[in-house]
Amino acid sequence: MMEIVCGRKAIEPTKPPEEISLVNWVLQGFKNGDLLQRCDTRISKEELVAREVFLVLKTALLCANRSAEARPMIKKVFQYLDGTESLPLDKSFFNGV
Repeated sequence: MMEIVCGRKAIEPTKPPEEISLVNWVLQGFKNGDLLQRCDTRISKEELVAREVFLVLKTALLCANRSAEARPMIKKVFQYLDGTESLPLDKSFFNGV
């Protein structure tokens, strides 16, 4: 999901050190409050729906947790994405990424 929304590969060795890992780069954007700046610039701003981008990228961060036990089950991922379940709001929930 992150690769699609951000328009880049999971690992980009030619990027600056803080941007090499897509997961770490998106996580920093989440923590810094500039998550939308991580979106692919080829996505037209008219098409960009902030709420949906946040939803997809936050869900992707949950799925990227280092601990398999902390990752959501696929059923929960679908519930997050279709809006029947709320994403955790606490930033500490993303510490395992």
